[in-house]
Amino acid sequence: MRLPSIVYFHLGPIHLQWGHRGEHDEGPSGKGLGFLGALTLLFIGLRLTGFIDWSWWWVLAPLWAAAGGIAALALLGLSGYLAYTLYDIWRKKQADKRWRERRARQHD
Repeated sequence: MRLPSIVYFHLGPIHLQWGHRGEHDEGPSGKGLGFLGALTLLFIGLRLTGFIDWSWWWVLAPLWAAAGGIAALALLGLSGYLAYTLYDIWRKKQADKRWRERRARQHD
């Protein structure tokens, strides 16, 4: 029996995996239960057995945290895209304004 030789830490959905890294293995495969999923299962088990008396909203909070993280990243990407688009419009207007000024000076 071979003991686990490597622990993988992957911070997408956080994975903690034990296993032997093969020759063609690039890292974590994304299969299995992530950290937030394991934490949710732990909280559900503790709630059902009576060890914690939290609201179900708090028990399922790790799932909301994952969804909130994805929403925050999407919002950040959207705001970056909007800022770049507005900057590009402003830059093109400035270039057009300079072109019109040069053209007006040439015709005077």
